[in-house]
Amino acid sequence: MKIAVLIGARPQFIKAAPLCKDLESRNIDFVLIHSGQHYDFNLSDVFFEELGIPRPNLHLEIPRTTEAEQRDFIHEKCQAYLSKEGIDVLLVFGDTTTTLAGAYAARDLDIPLIHVEAGLRSFNNDMPEEYNRIHTDRLSTVLCCPSETSVAQLKRESIFTHQPGEPYSPANPLVVNVGDIMMDNLRISLEELQGNEIKGDPIHDALKSSKVLVTLHRQSNVDNPQRLQTIIQSMTDWAAVRGWKYIFPVHPRTQNRLNDIPEIYKLMRESEYWDLREPVGFKQMLQLQLDVAFAVSDSGGLPKEMHFFNKPTIIMRTETEWVELIEHDWARCVEPHVEALENAWQALHNAENRPTYLYGSGHSAEAIGELLASWE
Repeated sequence: MKIAVLIGARPQFIKAAPLCKDLESRNIDFVLIHSGQHYDFNLSDVFFEELGIPRPNLHLEIPRTTEAEQRDFIHEKCQAYLSKEGIDVLLVFGDTTTTLAGAYAARDLDIPLIHVEAGLRSFNNDMPEEYNRIHTDRLSTVLCCPSETSVAQLKRESIFTHQPGEPYSPANPLVVNVGDIMMDNLRISLEELQGNEIKGDPIHDALKSSKVLVTLHRQSNVDNPQRLQTIIQSMTDWAAVRGWKYIFPVHPRTQNRLNDIPEIYKLMRESEYWDLREPVGFKQMLQLQLDVAFAVSDSGGLPKEMHFFNKPTIIMRTETEWVELIEHDWARCVEPHVEALENAWQALHNAENRPTYLYGSGHSAEAIGELLASWE
């Protein structure tokens, strides 16, 4: 069996790293396809270097056009490569344009599709990511879920093995909770730093720190100048009350939007509350996560990474796919107002008896590798 692993965006590089290592350890034949969806060095190449990901067998180099045109381009190029190379199985991650384009290619070639991070739902149909993940799940043969909540959501959508003992297919898929593969790299990196298995709190307790990690890049937040200005102003006003120091690696998309509102960008550069930085690699981000007390973010992945370190996140969105974080007081969704930020922080800061490792303890790649090895 020959497997193709399709990646294209920063989170997918991180997810692919432990899986590629596990596949190599099992001598499972695979190729790596990079769509080129993330093309900034600090969002792409540096992750290959830091995480030891094999160089891609194919780089599609997608054009910088609309999402629809990019999806069609990846679909066409990926389908041609899968057919030419005689690929038996395609594996995709998450909810990006790359993910759905790969799913379409697998469908058209009638080859099994494995979706890692299946079953997530934000229930916001205005998000491109929601469309991508829903349609990818419906085309998948094997759905690797990060939690039991995701498994239950798929069953509510009638995605489960309807005929046990029969071959798996999109109409009769295998749904399995393997945990969140993003946790694998966190576990491995912490073990390297600590020299042993994780036990309780990470390297040092920064919960009383005034440092706050900030990431903002989501289209709904940064592409609207008025909303971006409201977010920055409300966070600045809150910091003036609390004395926060925002550590903010600025995403290229956000940097471009800040350039369009120079008065706000000037305020941030001159403010004692903002520490603006270039985008960082995986290990640098890991260190930032360990150094801060909590995070303010619109990211899909960062809140659960912070949870892995026993730290909360204020999510600058109206919803999140990671509903367990809300249910167990590891995160709060907010709108950009000082009172909302303060109330969310108070609730998270005062929460007690929160469960740890909601998305597994960092052995997801091993579970997926075992599944693939048994499939052969």
